[in-house]
Amino acid sequence: MPMQAVNTMSISASKVKVETIANALNSAAKVETRDEEEETTISDLYASPRDAVDAEINKTKTQAGEESDDDELFQPPPPAPDCSICIQPLPIYSTSATVYEACCGQQICGGCSREAVRATQRLNDTNISMGMGKKKLLKPSCPFCRAPTARTEREYMDRVRDRMKVDDHNAFHAMAGHFKGGTWGMPKSERMARKHYERGAELGNLHSMYCLAVNWYRVGEDRDEAMQRKLYETAAKQGHVWSRHNLGEMESNNGNIDAALKHWIISSSGGHDLSIKEISNLFQEGHLTKEEYGSVLRAFQTAKDDLKSKARTRFIQTKADSVDWMFFDKEKGISFRE
Repeated sequence: MPMQAVNTMSISASKVKVETIANALNSAAKVETRDEEEETTISDLYASPRDAVDAEINKTKTQAGEESDDDELFQPPPPAPDCSICIQPLPIYSTSATVYEACCGQQICGGCSREAVRATQRLNDTNISMGMGKKKLLKPSCPFCRAPTARTEREYMDRVRDRMKVDDHNAFHAMAGHFKGGTWGMPKSERMARKHYERGAELGNLHSMYCLAVNWYRVGEDRDEAMQRKLYETAAKQGHVWSRHNLGEMESNNGNIDAALKHWIISSSGGHDLSIKEISNLFQEGHLTKEEYGSVLRAFQTAKDDLKSKARTRFIQTKADSVDWMFFDKEKGISFRE
């Protein structure tokens, strides 16, 4: 076949191919245009003026949203986290009944921390009675990770700072407390305390949320009831019973006794003493039936029993709110004091 004929056939085939592609593109464009026209028509149907109806619909949605928020707020709180050692619920409403181990970041109950120190002390007493020198004495250690206990306040605070570098919310809360009280070598500073509480709250620390609400948004120049309520509600939904109790106080002060009672029933079921006293007063005023009051009392007692142990009771009795009694003493072996 002549070369000219071959070229003519190739050009014709290319033209057909180009025309086919062009037709396909035109068809797609027509479909898109038709879809847009249909969408415009549907939008026009819903764009008709219905101001009164729209206002009523928005009002209903707002009310439904508020009811939904209330339902979520009054849901039963999640169970308290367990102590990593004794596997009993932690008293999350009381930092004085727990100990923060800055070596590993664990929050354990004071009873387990105290008993670990006591066990080491008993072993050392036995070793001394058997004639072993003080060089053989055991050093106290974390009951969870077994890291040696800090020898000084400075060493302990260095560990807290290390935990802050990995965004440990308990570390920020602990540091805030030392700035607020001016303890453990930290200068007393409300500004630095607030800064660390805010960071702890951002990371999810319930105690930090509570401290911010109580110390800054409830009183003083920055008093903000809306922010105070928001912090309380956020912490209360996650089981912080002090925040829940204070929500009840806010509702009671505003005359919303039914809402206050709901809050106090939930916080009393977490073992909160002040809440059960408020409920007792409301019972005497006739806001609860005898059966309802009895049910609340049983839930309260169950919570108290779950949080109770002999070791925890002894820890609280020694008033060991700080961990200074856990520091290692070269002369005595352990500086624990009854």
